[in-house]
Amino acid sequence: TIGIAMDLPGLIRPETTLRVPVKLSGLSPNEEARIVVSAVDVGILNLTNYKVPNPDDYYLGQRKLSSEIRDLYGQLIDGMQGT
Repeated sequence: TIGIAMDLPGLIRPETTLRVPVKLSGLSPNEEARIVVSAVDVGILNLTNYKVPNPDDYYLGQRKLSSEIRDLYGQLIDGMQGT
């Protein structure tokens, strides 16, 4: 498990650059990690009644089985040639 700690300011002004120091724990020495940080105004979420998904459920939850069937037979024989 990787721990993430961010030092966020109490107030963030619009249309300004925000630098967020991020500290990761639980990595092995010389191990690299990449993170993605996104920010959304809570007021916008409240206006649209958007329910924030649980990342654990989204990435680790059960999903229905999906499968694909491919048929290459039609590429072997030209259907326009007749029988």
